[in-house]
Amino acid sequence: MWIMSGADLIASYVRHAASCLNIALRTTDEDNRASLLNLAEAWLILAGHAQKTADRSVVTVSAATEERPGRPE
Repeated sequence: MWIMSGADLIASYVRHAASCLNIALRTTDEDNRASLLNLAEAWLILAGHAQKTADRSVVTVSAATEERPGRPE
């Protein structure tokens, strides 16, 4: 588990979207480009939702610990 500020979480989502767009611009495969553009859009939607709830100063992010028995929380 790690702790991330709301602003850091939003920035992370935007970076992921930018990465998808960057790759989409370089690919010649139309199907891959469409998938990457869809992923970029999804990251931006997440960033928008995070922005709406940015009144929380800290967000706790956790991997699915239920699926990893024996791993401390």
